[in-house]
Amino acid sequence: MSMEMNLKLTQEQKLVMTQEMQLSIRILQMSSVELLDYLEKEYQENPVLDTEMPDEVPRDTTQEIDYKSLLKYLESDNYSGSEVQDYDKDEVSPLNFVSKEETLSEYLTDQIRVLDLDSLTEAIAEFIIDSLDPKGYFSDPIDEIAELLNVTTDDVMKALLVVQSLEPVGIGARDLKECLMLQLERKGLATPAHREVIQNHLDDFAEGRTASIAKSLKLTPGEIQDIMDDIRVLEPKPSRGFADGRGSSYIIPDGSVRIENGEIMLEMNTEFIPRLKISKACRDLMNSSDHKDAHEYLKDMMNKALFVLKSVDQRKDTVKTVIEAAVNKQKEYFVKGSDFLKPMTMKDIAEDLGVHESTISRAIREKYITTPKGTIRVKDLFKTAAKGSNTEVATDYVRDSIQNMIKGEDARSPLSDQAITDALNASGIDIKRRTVAKYREELGIRSSSKRKRI
Repeated sequence: MSMEMNLKLTQEQKLVMTQEMQLSIRILQMSSVELLDYLEKEYQENPVLDTEMPDEVPRDTTQEIDYKSLLKYLESDNYSGSEVQDYDKDEVSPLNFVSKEETLSEYLTDQIRVLDLDSLTEAIAEFIIDSLDPKGYFSDPIDEIAELLNVTTDDVMKALLVVQSLEPVGIGARDLKECLMLQLERKGLATPAHREVIQNHLDDFAEGRTASIAKSLKLTPGEIQDIMDDIRVLEPKPSRGFADGRGSSYIIPDGSVRIENGEIMLEMNTEFIPRLKISKACRDLMNSSDHKDAHEYLKDMMNKALFVLKSVDQRKDTVKTVIEAAVNKQKEYFVKGSDFLKPMTMKDIAEDLGVHESTISRAIREKYITTPKGTIRVKDLFKTAAKGSNTEVATDYVRDSIQNMIKGEDARSPLSDQAITDALNASGIDIKRRTVAKYREELGIRSSSKRKRI
């Protein structure tokens, strides 16, 4: 076999694995509502899928499909399944003009598909688009994604640069600094001075410390002011203005937690998932059909259906494993109350389970559980910690402490941020005044000078 053919085969194998992994990860990070919508759509569009749902009358696939009607279906506009097509050729369905909000993912994917990209780069780029956080940033480590998709880091970087070239500018940035630099580069303003301000003086920029930056960069305050004006009009959140893609205000809990004799009991909710299966009639038709096009089409649909079913099963197992690990680690929270929520990060659970942190992030995305306290997001069980001399305390506990101190203060002599800091330090929580001020502002509490009453 020639080197060229070997290379082509390797690329094709990479592409298939990347597309399958992309689908598997997409399904993992879907909320229950999104998964239900996705499976209903797959059921409608893939003739190989049948359902065991008791409320549904299974499709009579034997009567519905033969290779002649199948080929006619393939050649028709109905194949896309994206528009209402029950009208005569010269008529237009009014439903095709119903306005719908466009998600960022849809907007970016539309741009990707008109570019002249090789199939592997396009598949990785679409994976990156699916992995963007709510702000439009791509925070997953490049080497981790390469390992996950069985491609090289160069393959991932090539696709990331494609995503970063799309509109809105700044999309796919790995952090705020890169987001701002991408926008400046597109505007032709990425001078060394602009770069220096963004890379090393963002805190000074936020506080308006023009003189400090000018002194450090050996520029005049006027020159620094011009640079700051350029940066000030940039968009730190490139996803702003796009629909979030949820399209629904209701949720379907993924599981429920109850307490029995002081023990945690977790029960997963899988009843909402349609019980899909491969249609026996389609299997028989594929095995008996002598028509090459019909056989190949059914084979493709069969492979896709099998992988969807496999991915849904993997999602069930992964989500259950992750939620179970998180719930068990926070046992005291469920048994004793919210004051006992311990610091716990996604990295902690990832290390316990021997998986990537990004897997944990996707597994808990928009996942909910019902508890004796009500329905909560699984993500809310994960809390960072404030380091103390004697212990580690969840940030929520610190915020609650600040709020309680302020509630009990003398209105004529309210506590300053420094006084609160000193009190927390005395209780064993090592925290800076700046952090106290940040938490106070997040709680919507004004400064001590504005709280003072005469």
